[in-house]
Amino acid sequence: MNITELFKNSFKYPSKDWGKVLILGLLIIGICIFMVIALISLAFAQAIPAAIIFIIALIFTFVVALIYSGYSLSVIRETIINKNISFEGREEALPEFQWSENIIDGIKVLILNIVYMIIPFVITLILAYVLGVFSEFTSFSQSLNTYNQSGLYMPNSMATMYMANTGYAMLIVNTVAAILSIIFSLFAFIAMARLAESGKLGSIIKFREIINNISNIGWGNYIIWFILLCIIIIVISFIAALIVFIPIIGLIVYLLIIPSFLTLFQARAIGLIYNEIN
Repeated sequence: MNITELFKNSFKYPSKDWGKVLILGLLIIGICIFMVIALISLAFAQAIPAAIIFIIALIFTFVVALIYSGYSLSVIRETIINKNISFEGREEALPEFQWSENIIDGIKVLILNIVYMIIPFVITLILAYVLGVFSEFTSFSQSLNTYNQSGLYMPNSMATMYMANTGYAMLIVNTVAAILSIIFSLFAFIAMARLAESGKLGSIIKFREIINNISNIGWGNYIIWFILLCIIIIVISFIAALIVFIPIIGLIVYLLIIPSFLTLFQARAIGLIYNEIN
């Protein structure tokens, strides 16, 4: 399967069962409802009920995130299992929801993300410290506090100097963070496919085998696939965002369809590119 066919298949995949797309979308709607209720309670000075509802909303959001990740893993798993199926004229059903299993799988994906993002995170923090980002922020806050206590305003030239010093450092830090995130994401996607295939967390840290898997796919093909995946997701998100401008209904339609559609699209694409291993 070439890359064009791969993405065409991935794009059509969610439409094979809109019911499951809508179920995932309703979970997103549920998060929004909890948040709105919490804000309404807070607006009416009901601090305790608002805090309770907000905590419930956070817990619900975390569980929904696990379900999304876990169900994505089941989509990748089914795609790998059905590797030898001809996609022409053959319908493949989306996997059924198995809530407890989806949550467990979601926890596994969460661990995977921590493993693959901890190194970029630590390196970014170290770089920010070395470049003085934290010290600049601390110095700026102390200076601003001193001026406020004395009833004076900080001169624009001083504020501009702090912003310039911090801005250059933050540009470097953000650039390095973005590059590291992209590099580690390349490996994380294959690690996720390996996790879906084996079900074992140990498979995500077998880096030599992961590199071999990418080599078998072809580094050029894999990087092109990764770039196109990112572009397609960005374009779909941007176009779909225009729906939000339709009062009320637009936002509901967006939340109900787009996040779940993109989740299934990406999971399917990961499974299909992993199937390209010779």
